Amino acid sequence: MTSPTYLRDLAPDDSGVFWVSEVDDRERASDGKSRYGAYLRQNLHLFDPWDEKSVGSDPVEFVTVAWQVATSPVMAPPYLHCRWDRLLSAKIWRADTGAAVANLELVSSAPSELERSGLARSWNSWSHSRSLGAYLEPSEQVMAQRPTLLPRVNLLCPVLADQLHRPSPAWPGCLPGSWTRDC
Repeated sequence: MTSPTYLRDLAPDDSGVFWVSEVDDRERASDGKSRYGAYLRQNLHLFDPWDEKSVGSDPVEFVTVAWQVATSPVMAPPYLHCRWDRLLSAKIWRADTGAAVANLELVSSAPSELERSGLARSWNSWSHSRSLGAYLEPSEQVMAQRPTLLPRVNLLCPVLADQLHRPSPAWPGCLPGSWTRDC
């Protein structure tokens, strides 16, 4: 799937917001081939073309399930990494229109009204860990000492249908209930 232009523009090096480390995936794989592949095999029922609850040949359902398997908490560390240290979570779902929508929850700064008032300066907030490349919440012990402000924003991005993988319908010769074993 190619990132829409607006997401590529947000990446630090114009290469995209998300990336896959094939080497890392292979090095951590219990079968020596692919950790992601092992997780997909554990979840084959989600892709069963004869199961009403599976993705079938619907590209939006396919990307939703594939994304869910490739990211935390299913895979930790995830198969799909993000270049933003401000990303808290990323999910994809089907909107009422039928289109796929990505919801990126990001760490934000305090609203300007609170900054101007000076209140936010005396409160706890996000801290940045260079070693982890992420923003972290204060510990519970620190939060117990004074107010804590953890502003977040949600970036909702349409995922264009023509950029989605189109899963194949059931393979020829496969029978319902046997495709995961024999096909």
